[in-house]
Amino acid sequence: MIRLAFALFALLATPAAAERVVTRTVYDDDREMFVTTGEVTLDVPFETVARVAGAFDRYRAWALVDINRRPSGKPFITQFHDVRYLPGGAGGRGAFDLVYDVDLVWPFGSEGDIIRFAVAEVRRVPGAPDAVQRLAVQLGGDSALIERFDLALWASGDAKGSVVRFKSETRFVGIVDTFFSMSVYRRNVEWRIGKVIQNLQAHVQGSP
Repeated sequence: MIRLAFALFALLATPAAAERVVTRTVYDDDREMFVTTGEVTLDVPFETVARVAGAFDRYRAWALVDINRRPSGKPFITQFHDVRYLPGGAGGRGAFDLVYDVDLVWPFGSEGDIIRFAVAEVRRVPGAPDAVQRLAVQLGGDSALIERFDLALWASGDAKGSVVRFKSETRFVGIVDTFFSMSVYRRNVEWRIGKVIQNLQAHVQGSP
């Protein structure tokens, strides 16, 4: 539990939002959660984006590129090493395991820990079962820091280009919420989401 809480905090403790990814965050007072929306334009056909999105077992090849270092080059304490897709599970949609190390001395350090994100929704392209146009994941298990984390991504476009849009909803536990101001949230959560989207952008633009 302590290691998971530490890793989740480190996941969010990062610099400002990634360039080229347009984001907007509001705080929903009624639901007590941060809601981030955004988009990025991709100079590749929609078919290519949907095919990359549907290759769940290949996310490990691009999702974590350069995610372990700040823009300054300084490494993060939490080092993410792998994203593993697990088929089946509840609803048959599977889950993603994010594998990480905590680079601290014993007893605070660790190796090979896992944060699990359950796949909540998969919307495939009609007539193309290996291509996905919408994907939603949810943080699985208990957390000492976060009550809820949902992330949805969906793509649209044509043969000339595509747009990937995303929405995340994050509710922190009460004591954490008191020091996660809007500015802190924007510097932290928006950057992590933006970096993954940037990696997707770079990957699909290099796909045949």
